[in-house]
Order: sequence, then C-alpha cells, then structure tokens
Amino acid sequence: MNRITVEVPSNIAFLKYWGKDNAERQWPANNSLSMTLNNCRTITSVQPNRQADRFYLHGQLLSATDQHGEKVYRQITFLRQHLGLATNKFVTIDSSNTFPTSCGIASSASGLAALTIACLASWTGSRNFASLATAGFNRCDLADLARQGSGSAGRSLWGGFVRWQRGNSYRQQTVEQLYPANHWQLADVIVSSAVSKTHSSSSGHRLAPSSPLFKQRLFELPRREQRLIEALDGRDFVALGTTLEEEALEFHKVLTTSKPPLIYHDENLQRVWRWVQQSRTRGQDAYFTIDAGGSVHIICQMQEIERISQQVQKVYGKHYLVLVDTVGTGPSFVVNNG
Repeated sequence: MNRITVEVPSNIAFLKYWGKDNAERQWPANNSLSMTLNNCRTITSVQPNRQADRFYLHGQLLSATDQHGEKVYRQITFLRQHLGLATNKFVTIDSSNTFPTSCGIASSASGLAALTIACLASWTGSRNFASLATAGFNRCDLADLARQGSGSAGRSLWGGFVRWQRGNSYRQQTVEQLYPANHWQLADVIVSSAVSKTHSSSSGHRLAPSSPLFKQRLFELPRREQRLIEALDGRDFVALGTTLEEEALEFHKVLTTSKPPLIYHDENLQRVWRWVQQSRTRGQDAYFTIDAGGSVHIICQMQEIERISQQVQKVYGKHYLVLVDTVGTGPSFVVNNG
C-alpha cells in the first residue's frame, strides 16, 4: 500500500442541498448546484498503519467519538468494505484545511472527498486519476463513494460549476460538471466567524422537514435551478446574483423555522448581508450567499475582486476572518511516495 497525498477544494452551493429522502443512502431531497473553490482546500495524506486506523486533523489525533472524527472513521470502514479489504488494512490519515473547520465553508465536503481519493489510490496503488479509473474508480465512481461520507463531497470531485442530481431513486443519483472553471471567472470573498457551528449539517438535514416552509421550498427549487443554469450559461451576473440571494434568504428561513430552529447566522452576520445589498446602490457589483455555518460568501466577478475584498477587509476585518477565493479547477494528487 502506497502513501498518497491529495488536495481537494471545498465548494460553495449556489442551490443548497438540504434535507434527505434517504439518509442511509445519502439520497438528497433536491438537486444542488455549486461552484468549486480554489484556495479553500483540504490536504490529506494516507499511509499504512499496522495497528489501527488513526486520524489526525491539524496534527491532533481525533477519535471516532469526536465531532470531526466520527465521519472519517466511518468512511474508512465503508471504503475498506467496498473494496473487500481485510479489516486489518489500517491507515493513518493526516489532514489539514487551509480554512476554518465546520463554520460554513464545507470542510466536510473537501475533507471526505480527499479522504476517499487518497485511501482508494493508496489501496489500489494508483498515482493519479487516470490510474484510479483503470483500477475501476472514475470521477463518477469517486463522487458516488465520497458522498457516502458527506453528501456535498461528491461535488468537489470536479472544478468549475457542478450539479448533483437526485434522480428518481438513490441509485439514479448523478454528479456532473456543468461548466469548467474557465467558463466564468467568479470570485468568493468569505466573511467568517471562524467558530465551529453548534449544530452539524447532518442534524440540520434531519430537522429540515420540520420547517413549515420546507415543502414549498422543494416545489420552487426546480425553477430556481433552471434560472441559475441559464445565468451560468449566459454569464449573466445580475440574474445569477439575484437568484443566489433569493435562495440564501429562503434557505435561512427554512433553518430558522425548523423545530428546533437552527441559527447559524446571528444578527451581526446578517448585517454583512445587508451591507452587500446596500453596497450595490453605491455601485459595488456583488451578491451574497450562505451555507450551514457562520460564514457569508460574497460572490463577485474577477475584475471586482480586489476592490471588493479591500472594502470587506476595511469594514469587517477587525471582527471577522476575511478569505479571498476564486472558482477552482478541482482536486489534484500532490505527493506519492509509493
């Protein structure tokens, strides 16, 4: 078994994945659509361990009972069973993120995708995506396996703009790249509390149907998805941005009307939303979206990134972490010491 290191980017959902029709099979209640990021990445190394599985996050050993460890150990076991490997084919996982964990920047997506790619490459002796495909694991296979650990992880297998379609059954799910990164150079200025969320996304998915707005949301999403795809296809930034904010605000209402309510964005973070909206009256061409965690994603076009990021840093840099990112090209193999 070889030692493998991979880098996998996070992604920001333009159309949110929220709620599941089958939790065991990771079958989402709706389609989702995302932009793969570039700078917000997980770097994960896998190497053999003769005694037991070990998972280190930023150098700290985590157990299977830890909030960030439980999914990882479960995914290792699942992948080992999927390959039909002996139960003593243990691994040591060393992982780190270039961004804060569990605060609305989808660290589980990049983390579980990186884990899946690295483990399968190590166990099959693969050195790149081409050799993984030869071993029986193309991108679609990898996405299907990665989403077993974290649903949105499948979207991080490609760069650019990616759609996860639920299909008519859990067996018919597909993940595909709609457009590559060079189709439209968008940027994401992230304002983050850098505080781990108190309610995991997994618990949020379970609570989603308890919101009285959930069914109406599902009814509206196909039309919103079509508007987003048309905006991406035509590179229509106003159409994209207005739909992003509509989706973000509805998503927030579903969160806050769940039972119990989920409050990922307090009043201070909501001020960031209003600042983005008000800034457009002053000629600043940007729109916001959110995810399940304490971060606000300000989406802009590449020619605006420097001006907008400077303004955001000036206004919010003293109180929040400000990260600047762009649309990315997807995961990569970094080191193979096999």
